[in-house]
Amino acid sequence: MRSDGCRRALAAQSGCAVAGVEYRRVGGGGGWPVTLTDTAEAVDRLPHLAAQAAPGCVDPARVVYAGHSAGGYLALWAALRHRIPDGAPGRTETPPAVLGVLALAPTADLAWADERGSGRGAVAAFLGGGRGQVPDRYAAADPAALGVAAGPYGRGPRRPG
Repeated sequence: MRSDGCRRALAAQSGCAVAGVEYRRVGGGGGWPVTLTDTAEAVDRLPHLAAQAAPGCVDPARVVYAGHSAGGYLALWAALRHRIPDGAPGRTETPPAVLGVLALAPTADLAWADERGSGRGAVAAFLGGGRGQVPDRYAAADPAALGVAAGPYGRGPRRPG
């Protein structure tokens, strides 16, 4: 599998532990809310699993969520779970303990992407409709609606000097 090779290469070159998270996709049993609950469960369980697999080798205070395309979207969403409305799938009370998010080519504004027909209707297929049809889902799933993820310092962008 190509992504497995990428994870191994990244781990070997960086000296970092790298874990790949799978989730059910639209058309494969995923979509609202399954893909999000898969992701939430994975990021909640992964620190414990990593500590078991490599005792003393993984620093849980130095975690970064990363992903490409849909995975980048899910990395952003996972970092914002504490901002999801009460009762929505995947909500957590406290911000996740992550240093940051590396989202490569994500759809970071689902409503905007859906309005423009991006991905041939992929957002509506994922959430089960447009923003006017399922606004509660967009409120819980759209990183643009949830706000900018802040790391542990939460001070916004660093300025030179």
